[in-house]
Amino acid sequence: MIATTEGIVLHTMKYSETSLIARIYTEKFGLQSYLLQGIRKPSARLKPAFFHHLSILDLVVYHKEKSGLQRLKEAQFKHLLSSISTDIRKGAIALFLNEVISRSIREETPDHTLFEFLKTSILTLEHLEVQFTDFHLVFMIRFSRLLGFQPSHDFSDTATCFNLTEGHFQPTIPPHPNFLAMPLSQSLAKLLNKDISSFPMPPLPAGERNQLLDALITYFRLHLPAFHRLSSLPVLREVFS
Repeated sequence: MIATTEGIVLHTMKYSETSLIARIYTEKFGLQSYLLQGIRKPSARLKPAFFHHLSILDLVVYHKEKSGLQRLKEAQFKHLLSSISTDIRKGAIALFLNEVISRSIREETPDHTLFEFLKTSILTLEHLEVQFTDFHLVFMIRFSRLLGFQPSHDFSDTATCFNLTEGHFQPTIPPHPNFLAMPLSQSLAKLLNKDISSFPMPPLPAGERNQLLDALITYFRLHLPAFHRLSSLPVLREVFS
């Protein structure tokens, strides 16, 4: 059937000399792979420029249930991401977010709430002008909630150690290395109160940001077995060093 849907581009790969395959998270059909046949020909109607990471597109697709490779009829930009493409700091964050999303979403099942969260996050980053240095930290925390393993917000005067394996704060250090002690656990607890709409937001010190980022990456790895090494991490660190 022919259908229209919005989609967020996550990844493209070369399929032949003239074609690409694009992995796109769509509003109506969840995660799908589309064959972009002949897109690298000079005369192609669809252009590779549409399919940069995190591009938000209006799509007309040929959708076939239980088909591993779908086909795309039309694509147009829903929103232009001009500042993400020109601001090196935003570009580094976007590259990192794209990889986090790609490593986390594996299901074809559509999820309107998740799609809207991703779309809103991308557009918020696009429009922010200042104080977005910690955007990726808050994104990961809110994203984990939609994936089903958000940290419990149970920090207290007695529960000051965050157990990354169990996902909650507790009074004692666990018998494994996957935990955050004070003061990092308190910093994490403060971030749990934030949302994408909290930005612009005063930035954390660089050392604290890096430690919390390492902890959140470990947290995702513990709760998502397919969450492998992030190649975009060194770029993010370099830009914000």
